[in-house]
Amino acid sequence: MNNVPQNNYGNRSPARGRLNGQTFAAEFAKIMPQVKAVLPAHISVDKFERVVRIAVQKNDKLLECSPRSLFMECVKAASDGLLPDGREGAIVPRGSEAVWQPMVSGLMKLARNSGQIASISSQVVYKGERFRVVLGDDERIEHERDLDIAGETEIVAAYAVARLKDGSEPIREIMTWKQIEKVRNTNKYWMKGPWKDWGDEMARKTVIRRLSKRLPFSTDQNDERLQEAIQRTDALVDLIADPEPTAQEMDPFEAAAHGVDPAAIENNQQAVSDPITEKEQVPA
Repeated sequence: MNNVPQNNYGNRSPARGRLNGQTFAAEFAKIMPQVKAVLPAHISVDKFERVVRIAVQKNDKLLECSPRSLFMECVKAASDGLLPDGREGAIVPRGSEAVWQPMVSGLMKLARNSGQIASISSQVVYKGERFRVVLGDDERIEHERDLDIAGETEIVAAYAVARLKDGSEPIREIMTWKQIEKVRNTNKYWMKGPWKDWGDEMARKTVIRRLSKRLPFSTDQNDERLQEAIQRTDALVDLIADPEPTAQEMDPFEAAAHGVDPAAIENNQQAVSDPITEKEQVPA
């Protein structure tokens, strides 16, 4: 895994513990050796610094965060090989601390650079959209985006699909909103965090996080960056604390998402296993 260099910024901070535009630039210059040490070759140091400055200008509340946390999160972003531009990832204030959050677009970028993963896609399903999970000999996901209701109605599910460079069968993961809520609710303060502001983004990231448990990774540096980014859990939500439902707890939709015979729910005869294993998959 990529190792973020030990922070030598220390507990020292500007007067009154708060940064401004001028002091931020001066203090950021002090961590440039750390940034250079972890930043991948395809991202110039100048570009990374420029994006960080723009991010701070757009969200001046970052200057109220602990300088130590702000600069360390900048180093984490550089280590992941992503830009804190609001698309690949974002550094956001959480109280007095700054938090680096890789976003779905950033994970897609890292996947494209990966040694074994050709692509990862993830989408949310809004209530009223046509969404169908087909199992059996011709397994596939059918989803028709309705632009008239996308973002205007509640989310009912999310899914992710990964394709490998070796041409093998896609790896799929599907979660109902009930399952996603279980992850979200591991943090009782979710209404004040990214789940409130970016619910669809967090739902997509949650299903990617579950999918990642089944992905093959090599020792390739780009694979390591992708693993690190996926494993960056939100500061307020532990995505690893993802309780697997039992057959008794699932509704028919959830059963289909897990490849469980709905009759088994009523009869309490079958417990849930891992969602659709690679061995069971048939090419779409």
